[in-house]
Amino acid sequence: MARLARRRSAFPWALLVAPLLLACMQNAETDLPCTRDADCAETEICLGGGCRAPEDACRDDADCGVESLCSARACVPRYCVTDCECMVDSVCIDGRCLTAGRQCYQDADCGENEVCEAAAPDVCIARRCVSGECAADADCPSDLFCLHGRCGAAECFYDLDCAEQTWCRDFECREPQCLASGDCEPAFLCDHAACAAYPCAASADCPPRTACIESFCREWPCAASAECPADARCKDGRCRAVECASDADCLPVERCAGGLCRSILTAQ
Repeated sequence: MARLARRRSAFPWALLVAPLLLACMQNAETDLPCTRDADCAETEICLGGGCRAPEDACRDDADCGVESLCSARACVPRYCVTDCECMVDSVCIDGRCLTAGRQCYQDADCGENEVCEAAAPDVCIARRCVSGECAADADCPSDLFCLHGRCGAAECFYDLDCAEQTWCRDFECREPQCLASGDCEPAFLCDHAACAAYPCAASADCPPRTACIESFCREWPCAASAECPADARCKDGRCRAVECASDADCLPVERCAGGLCRSILTAQ
């Protein structure tokens, strides 16, 4: 199978590439390859496959700019011009950082008896060709399923692995048990097409658009906040926990914690 061809452009990339290559060479001695913090100097940690200063670490995409995402504690560009902009084990192909190796976007890009699988979920569209064991359930033992080219006990990982009008629940494709919480018993909510109980101590413990009523999270219609529990407010016709930015947004017996008003007795 031919490798994916790189697209050509009339844009003067050289004007952008030159300073980036210079920066790459300047950082070559400090941004050493690593797989763990122990591979780096005492004053550095392993971020995105390279040794960097601890202050460069990120926790999630919000810690990075709009042009970057957080991968392996490092802010890496969503788009690239040169390999230097990507992590140590990635290369720049068609403007995106991809894991080095044989690249693919779909099974059709792979050879015979191969499937296209994610090489690392935290790397944007990083994919590679891997050997496939099966093409259908019939290729596997009777007690196993063919999923993404592999024989295994799981019938599904995602809803898209199942037939239309069925959902993936506990690695099995199932008919929907509910479509809305009204299809469930009073103390249950419809979650991912299945009725599930959510015990709670306060409304802040519950999913959005629900409140803690009689020790269970429930969808509770309302016209005014007086119809809701003391730690909930009526918003958009449903009782729900109160969102806040500071303690001033909450009642005197509450404090703002994790963006929600919580009782002083239960706030962590």
